[in-house]
Amino acid sequence: MNNKTTAQRASLILGMSLLIFLGCLAGSFFVDFEKVILFQIILGILLVLTVAVYYFGGYYYIEIAVENESLNFRHYNLFPFGRKFKLFQIPLKKFQKFEIRKYFFGIFTFLLVYEKSHKGVARYPRIGLSAVPKSHQKLIVSYIERYSKT
Repeated sequence: MNNKTTAQRASLILGMSLLIFLGCLAGSFFVDFEKVILFQIILGILLVLTVAVYYFGGYYYIEIAVENESLNFRHYNLFPFGRKFKLFQIPLKKFQKFEIRKYFFGIFTFLLVYEKSHKGVARYPRIGLSAVPKSHQKLIVSYIERYSKT
C-alpha cells in the first residue's frame, strides 16, 4: 500500500510553484516600476512559505507492507533537498498501536506508530500523511488496524 501517484502530483506542484515564484522574483529585478519592492517582498514570503509547508507539513511518500512477520513503514519527505529514506520495521508481535494526528486546523496529517518495548511503549517519529488523500488515509487506517493490539 503506497501513495505513489499522489506523491508524484505533490512533488510536481511543489516544483512548479517554486519555479513560478523564482521566475517571477528573478524577472522582477529587470522591471522598473515603483512598487517592485513590495512585489518582491510578497514573492519572497510566498517562496519561503511554500518551502516551509512542503518541508514541515508532512508531505511524504509512504509505503506500508507486511514482510517477514514485520510491519514495514518505508517513507521519505517529498521535499527534494535533505531527503532521507527511512524504514520503520516493527515485528508484528511488538506492534502496539497507531494514531492519526492532525495539526494546523486539520491541514497537516501525521501517522504515529507505537511499539511495545521492554521499558513500556515506544513511539516512532511521526510519518507525514498530508500528501495522502482522505480516502486513502482511511484505507491505511483499516490496513494497520488489522495488526494493532488496541
